[in-house]
Amino acid sequence: MFLNSFLNESKFEWLIQGNITKEEALDIVSSTEKILAMEPLKNEDLHSIKIADIKSRQNFYVNLRSKDKNNLNSSLVSYFQAGNLDNRDECKLMVLEALMREKFFDDLRTKQALGYIVRLGTKEHRDVNGVFCLVQSSVKSPEYLQNTISEFFRSFKWEEIDAETYETFVNSVIVELKQKDLKLEEEMARNFQEIKSKNYKFDKREHCVELLKTIKIEEVKDLFNKLFFEEVRRLDIALVAHCHQEENENLEKQNYENAKENGINRIKVESANEFKRIVAHYPDFYSTTFKSYAKF
Repeated sequence: MFLNSFLNESKFEWLIQGNITKEEALDIVSSTEKILAMEPLKNEDLHSIKIADIKSRQNFYVNLRSKDKNNLNSSLVSYFQAGNLDNRDECKLMVLEALMREKFFDDLRTKQALGYIVRLGTKEHRDVNGVFCLVQSSVKSPEYLQNTISEFFRSFKWEEIDAETYETFVNSVIVELKQKDLKLEEEMARNFQEIKSKNYKFDKREHCVELLKTIKIEEVKDLFNKLFFEEVRRLDIALVAHCHQEENENLEKQNYENAKENGINRIKVESANEFKRIVAHYPDFYSTTFKSYAKF
């Protein structure tokens, strides 16, 4: 009975792309709707998905114990939330990632030899942006890694980035944006992302290229300071190997006191459900109810 009524009320968003005419695409949509014989689902009845809104100078963290006693690897994901950014700030974040990505890998993996998997990148989910740091280590606990990640940002040497170096990194981002899609699948995924987000900016890459040419290093540095120091909004998710539990517990107390001294509210949570219950949330930016702004 449930299956018979499952699609009685539905909402579809279509992307038909490739060697096909507009008329043929519309015919596919029309034929499908007739077969399903459905009623359009109202916007207010759509399921709302909200993203955690970590407030300024908050650091949520969870330490999960590994169930495999023979696994010597601990891991940590540190996520620094940037928020719902306009397109210019998104472009600044692209440059910031380019400036830090290789340095992060070189420092934590090559020089400190903390682990095989070391990665820094940006993440956007439902119009909320951020930077993530991922480290898997068999030699140190997640709380040690948490300190190391913080120290990386504290010791980042902006004075070594002159005008020529900065321009090189900006150009590398521009070159990446100008790369043509190698497969229709890649182009479709990018276009469908614009449909899902209801931004509908299918020429977003071209806009970003032009914006990047106008962004100064001072703007990127201001975003860096805001993101990692002035308004730090952090989530640490750790998996603790059995061999690192003692070190992790000792450093956890120390890290809590250090955060307190720096005016950061470090909040321990025991599960994802607890985190969802106590953290604030953004409105669902994909919902048409809230989609009253323009990115460009």
